[in-house]
Order: sequence, then structure tokens, then C-alpha cells
Amino acid sequence: DYCRVHDITIQAWSPIAGGQLFSPADDAPDNVKETARLIAELAEKHATTPEAIGFAWLLRHPAGIQPIIGTLRPERIVASCQADNITLSRQDWYNLFIAARGARMP
Repeated sequence: DYCRVHDITIQAWSPIAGGQLFSPADDAPDNVKETARLIAELAEKHATTPEAIGFAWLLRHPAGIQPIIGTLRPERIVASCQADNITLSRQDWYNLFIAARGARMP
């Protein structure tokens, strides 16, 4: 919130958590597993990749986050470009936010 209020741009390094949000480990926290489930559901709904959904969510964050995409995988670069064409509903965006956070907003 501080950065948004003071017009400071946030840059996200490893914005898709190194793929952990797409195939979480068995011992991953429940919020990570729920986030992965929702991302997969939205990827199917939008006929795209989980990476594209992750980037689409991030690009629509009100803080104006700039993702730093450091990958050697061409498909992740393509997904980052596809993200700009995905329109997540407010409800879908919020559901991902809540899943990742692990709790509803007050």
C-alpha cells in the first residue's frame, strides 16, 4: 500500500514463484495448493497456460507491479505476452488474491 500511495513502482523478481504455484509439492502449504488449483481452473477457462494466468493476475494488481521475467524457457516468455490479452473478472482476480493470501480481507 505504501508504494502505491507514494507512486513507487514495485518490481517482482520470480513473479510466478519458479513454477511452484502450478505444481506445488505435496508438503506445500494449503494456500499454495488452493492457488494452484484456481490457476489451473482459470487456465482451462481462458484456454491458456497457468503461467499466462499468473502473469495476467500480476499485471492487473492495483500496485502496478512490473514483473521481471528471468527465464530460459521460451514458453514462459510467450505466456508473459499472452497475459496482456487475458481479462480476469474481478471475482476471479479476488479469488486468486484470497487463495494466495490464505485468508479473506476484512
